[in-house]
Amino acid sequence: MSITKLASVPLMYQRDTKVCWYAGARMLFKWSEATGKGSAKNPETADQGYIDRYNRNGTVGSRDNWHLANALSLKQHTNIAMDHDTVDKFLQEHGPIWVGVAKNWNGNNGYGHVIVICGVADTGVFIHDPEPVKQGSTCWLTWEQIKNAVDNVDGTPNPQFLSAA
Repeated sequence: MSITKLASVPLMYQRDTKVCWYAGARMLFKWSEATGKGSAKNPETADQGYIDRYNRNGTVGSRDNWHLANALSLKQHTNIAMDHDTVDKFLQEHGPIWVGVAKNWNGNNGYGHVIVICGVADTGVFIHDPEPVKQGSTCWLTWEQIKNAVDNVDGTPNPQFLSAA
């Protein structure tokens, strides 16, 4: 199987502990702006309520993802199967994937978090993670790791996946 890694997806770090949602939205906006695909709005200017929430280091609960998507003109996806063919096709059609997860890899305890999937291979997915704070990171997650992270989110995300296109 081939490896797909999207170009023009910048790694954006979170400036504080609870604003991964904002960094993820900025990654989607920057990709949309660079490629001309989609209609994502700039989180820095799009919605005063979310700007204020970001400035207060406020979270976005997984049940409120639909509202964030509406405010920033992001597309909502209730389910994306975490397998090579599905993710590869999705990336090519819609671009990077904003995903609400339970961060439970590399010794983390499964807290709510947002990552952006921007690549896929037969072994798993390539992600941009807005953590660590003021740094960010990239890594490959195995299929087992990403499925575990997606499946173990507290509550019922509404929706769990967002895209710019």
